[in-house]
Amino acid sequence: MDWTIITCFHNSQHRLTPYFEALRALVLDGLMVEFVFVDNASSDSTKDRLAIEAAQLSAPSRVLREPQPGLMFARCTGVAAARGRWTLFLDDDNEPRPDYLQQLSRLNRKFPQAAMFTGNCVLPQEYRVPPGSEDVLGLIAIRRLAGEFAFDYNEFTLPHQPWGAGLCAETAALRVSCDAWMGTDQKVTGRTGSKLSGGEDIWLAHFLTRNRQLAVFSDRLELVHRVDLHRLQPHYLTRLAFENGVEFLTCLEAVKEVKSAVATSAPSGARRRLAAVVTLPLRLLVFLVAPTPRNATAAAGTLGLVYSYLLRWVAR
Repeated sequence: MDWTIITCFHNSQHRLTPYFEALRALVLDGLMVEFVFVDNASSDSTKDRLAIEAAQLSAPSRVLREPQPGLMFARCTGVAAARGRWTLFLDDDNEPRPDYLQQLSRLNRKFPQAAMFTGNCVLPQEYRVPPGSEDVLGLIAIRRLAGEFAFDYNEFTLPHQPWGAGLCAETAALRVSCDAWMGTDQKVTGRTGSKLSGGEDIWLAHFLTRNRQLAVFSDRLELVHRVDLHRLQPHYLTRLAFENGVEFLTCLEAVKEVKSAVATSAPSGARRRLAAVVTLPLRLLVFLVAPTPRNATAAAGTLGLVYSYLLRWVAR
């Protein structure tokens, strides 16, 4: 088996039709592909619908259940069952281009040392983004970059966000990653039920490249990310930025457990705390002078980071 495509679902009945239409449009010529669908504690008709839709695919498919809420729990259940050499994570609101798997196969041959692959996630053409929100949509895995390149994932922060929807890695490495994540004290689970946040993709990408393997980006890997429209509103992006700020320290500590390079490439704890405290009033002032979505998310993210420091200080 060449490829396992894993998708996790939670109360997704209204998103299944466009998602499965995109799966049926995938070009599978010359590839051995299987689909693994994981129902993550849904309370609607998702599980029953999955069985019906899966039966109409031209490749083998299985529907599993993970009762523990949390995206990473569901992903690890899927990884444990995967039979493909490579695993591609798709979300229930993703629509990959028909040649997505063909392009991944080409990239495997071109970059044999790569630990992970990712590409562009774009909004549907009919979506209208609120003015001023374009440059903060990376928080919900919306990106449009040009080119095809390998990059070193041994920095904790990067000029773009290569994780999220469309993450692809070798299945054996993902199994090791899931075992490590299950054993870590600092778990970042990402989406849990109706709570939408992030962080586990960052941890996962750093773990996969812990031995300094390259990550690869290609703009020929592209999927449509049919995000719920309420997530494109400035108030949602601001809240998400705050949550990411709160989760940053947990994610960084978890990554440090498996990747010593982060300890030297990331600023020291004292420097991070000082930078956050100094930066917060400046970003708040900028937002008050110019209350744009970008300035709001910058201020909220810094506020979330300061809040996480305070929580740890109080808990001592």
